Amino acid sequence: MIAHRECFGILFCYVNFPKMKGLTDYYKEMNKLKAFAKKHNLAILLIHHTSKMDNPNDPFFSISGTRGLTGALDLMMVIKKENVADKQAKLYIRGRDVDNDAFVIEMQDCRWKKVGTLEEMQERDALREYHNNSIVRAIKKALEESGQWRGRRTELIEYAERNGIHINFTPQQLSKEISSLEYQLRMIDNIEHGTVGNGKGSSPHVFKKYKQ
Repeated sequence: MIAHRECFGILFCYVNFPKMKGLTDYYKEMNKLKAFAKKHNLAILLIHHTSKMDNPNDPFFSISGTRGLTGALDLMMVIKKENVADKQAKLYIRGRDVDNDAFVIEMQDCRWKKVGTLEEMQERDALREYHNNSIVRAIKKALEESGQWRGRRTELIEYAERNGIHINFTPQQLSKEISSLEYQLRMIDNIEHGTVGNGKGSSPHVFKKYKQ
C-alpha cells in the first residue's frame, strides 16, 4: 500500500503580459492562464490594480483593462475604500459558480476580517441615522406623555428647541422631511402621522403611537 499525502503550496510571481490592444488579446492571455491552471490542477489568484475610472453601480468596472479581462475570469473580487485612511472597506464578489455578494471588511492585526454583509451594515447605518435624526427624536419626545401630539410645523420646531433638540429645517422643509420619515416611523416605532385639514396653508400635524 502506497501512502498518499496531499501537499499545499503557494507560489508568488509577477506576470508581465505582452502589450495588448483590445478585448480579444486580454481574453486570449487569460485563457492561457486558465488552461495552465486546469492542466496542473491549480487555483491561480491574479492580483490586479484598479483604474481611476469608476462606476458607482458596478464596482467591477474599475478593474483595469477591457471586458476581455473580466470576461475570462471564473471569480472576481474587488476591495474598495471610501477614503485611504479608513479602517473598513467593501469587498465585492462575482463569479460563475458563486452567488454575487458584498461584505464590509476591516483591517485587524494586518489581516482583513469580515464585519458583516454590506446589506447588514447598510441596514444598521440606516437605523442609527434614523434614531439620531433630530425630527424623529423630537416626535418621540412629544409622544412620551400621552402617546399623541398635535401641532403645526413651527410648534414642533419650538417644542424641540425647548427640549434641547435642534431641528435645522425651515417649516416648509420640515413637511417634506416628515413625509420621507413616515414609513420608518410606522415600521420602527409604531408612530402614525397625518394632517388635519383646516382650509389654511398650514395644517396641524398629528402623531400617534400605537401599541404593538
